[in-house]
Amino acid sequence: MNDNDPKQAAQGAGAQKVGHRSEREKRAASLLVQIGKLIGLRYGGPCNDDDAESYYNAALPYLVEIAAERRRLDRLDTTWWLRWCTPVLVPIALPDPDWLRQIQPEALRKVRASEQSAISDWRRHAASRFSDEMFGHSSRALSKLLCLRADEMRAADIRFLSPIDRAADELAAERRARDAAYRKAKRDQEGVRPRSSSMEALKPWTVIGIGRRTFYKLLKAGDLPALPDVPRGADPAPHLAAFAAAFRSRQEAPPDVLKIAA
Repeated sequence: MNDNDPKQAAQGAGAQKVGHRSEREKRAASLLVQIGKLIGLRYGGPCNDDDAESYYNAALPYLVEIAAERRRLDRLDTTWWLRWCTPVLVPIALPDPDWLRQIQPEALRKVRASEQSAISDWRRHAASRFSDEMFGHSSRALSKLLCLRADEMRAADIRFLSPIDRAADELAAERRARDAAYRKAKRDQEGVRPRSSSMEALKPWTVIGIGRRTFYKLLKAGDLPALPDVPRGADPAPHLAAFAAAFRSRQEAPPDVLKIAA
């Protein structure tokens, strides 16, 4: 594992192949990656100021969740995360195989106490009615703890979190717009008729003066000309006018002409 790579360092042991991973473990590892990306963006490497403890506290629940999913709570050791994000607590030149021995005893006791507290919280969570939910901060709470801004999310390609400088309704509107754009692109890729040119949107029965039910009966019987195909964004009026003219010409044609055409 490369400790100078924020993505790998954020994942820690999760960066190694461990076989099948549960959905909780995948999400916890993903959130650790997001925190690592933010640290890498802000510092260009490990955190080097007094905010190091905030990053550790933000990551700790997800480190515990991964350990719990792997049945390793009794062997939980979060010092590898400290090595990445908290040189303030662990002022060791990297790489150093004996770096753990050089941690100040007071700092190490504080880390172990935090680990045990987080494990106790996890066990209470697991025994509660919320056990189906992943242990840790909510998306909004984690964003507040990290003081995450929208420009940082874009710059570091951070996902699953919400910037604190944007209102909830703005974020919801942006999410709906992204979802709509994704669905539109997928429909275009699959060749699905655009909604703007669907029969329900165009209502071609109105331009030929018949009812909707009669229109679909004639359509099923094959007694209608080619239906209007309106390109996306185009004005449907000329296409509907051409359809109406073709329909009238069929209606006005002599029976023998219609028979030959059929």
